[in-house]
Amino acid sequence: MEELKNRFDSSEMKEKLELFKAETFLPQLSPNKDIPEIIQKLLILANIKNLDPVTIAEYSVILETYSLYLIMEENRCNSYLNWCESNLKHIVGKKCQEVPPAYFSEKDIYIRANDDNAVFLEEQKLIAQTKLDTIKGVSSKLKFIGDNLRGLAYAKKQMFRN
Repeated sequence: MEELKNRFDSSEMKEKLELFKAETFLPQLSPNKDIPEIIQKLLILANIKNLDPVTIAEYSVILETYSLYLIMEENRCNSYLNWCESNLKHIVGKKCQEVPPAYFSEKDIYIRANDDNAVFLEEQKLIAQTKLDTIKGVSSKLKFIGDNLRGLAYAKKQMFRN
C-alpha cells in the first residue's frame, strides 16, 4: 500500500499539474467563508424579499464562484477515481495468472477482494465516489440558485427603474 501512496504523491506529477495550471490560467479558487451564512439567509424567503438587487447579484456571483470551485473538486475526485481504477487494473493484470482458471470477470472480482492493495484501492474508490456524488449534487443546486438569483436581481432592478 505504501508503494501506491508514494506513486500517487510523486513530486514529478505535482510539478506537471502546476505547469498545466499555469499554462491554462486556471484560477486558484477556494471556498468563501461566508457561503454557509449566505445560504442560510437565502433559505428564508422573507430575507430574499428584503435584499436590494446589488446584494442579490453579489450573492449570485459568490454562489456561482463556489459552484466553480466545486466543479474543480469534482474533477479532482474523477481523476482520483481514474487513478484508483488504473491501479486496480494493473494489480489484476499482474495477478491474473495466479488465480485458478475461471472467466476473467470472476478472476477480477477474486483479486479485487483478496489482494490487500486492491482492497485498499476499492475502499478509496468508494470514498471518492461518495464525495464526488455529494459534490455534484451540491454544485448543481448552487449553480441553479445562483442563476435564479441573477434573474431575480435583474427583475428587481427593472422594478426599481419603473
